[in-house]
Amino acid sequence: MIIFMCQIGRRVEIIAFLLISLFTPSAALAFEFQSQAAAYLLINAETGAVLCSHRADVPAYPASVTKIATALYAIERGGVSLDRELTVEPETLMRVAEEAKALSNYSLPAYWIDEDGTTVPLKAKEKRTFRDLLHATLLLSANDAANVIAQQVGGTIKQFMAGLNAYLKEIGCLQTCFRNPSGLHHPDHITTPMDLARMAQVGLKNPVFSEIVASPKWPAGTDAENSSLMHKTGLPY
Repeated sequence: MIIFMCQIGRRVEIIAFLLISLFTPSAALAFEFQSQAAAYLLINAETGAVLCSHRADVPAYPASVTKIATALYAIERGGVSLDRELTVEPETLMRVAEEAKALSNYSLPAYWIDEDGTTVPLKAKEKRTFRDLLHATLLLSANDAANVIAQQVGGTIKQFMAGLNAYLKEIGCLQTCFRNPSGLHHPDHITTPMDLARMAQVGLKNPVFSEIVASPKWPAGTDAENSSLMHKTGLPY
């Protein structure tokens, strides 16, 4: 099963859980779910059947769950070998205070990383394999890794985001609009629990994606047991 819950509000409050269910179909239908979240969705990951939901089509801010879409699109449409080395360009490492973004009325590049945002950290002009960057993006929730993937796969981050949003519409995520590859807050960066469930469902059918999110560690040896995106029980921010 896949469960998505979200608190509707200005700030990012989506919590998402992927559960590898051992329930039989009949047991799953009898599953009782209680939550104080403003919105939630429980689906059968194999069939897509909705088991229970509340405001699952209400837009909300997805935070780092965005990285599911970034990695999936890069894997499926990027045409990049997993062992290809990608260069870290300085623009992908730009940082800015979150307050400065708000004061600019979000006119600054949406992919600029918040000063307290999670990073590997990567260094300008170093090279990392696409495989390593995917692990850092999905397991460490590293904003710099997501930016590098977007810039290298798309040519520019802006072009990558245009392609990503078009891809999401193709797979049925019709209420989603992403402004950056990592989920940094932007008033127009939105999705719904229903669309997030669709992204996760498609991702789990991709062998590369599903292998990475099942990994307890990424190739550099960093222990991601407690911070892995879509790992075992939860999705961190």
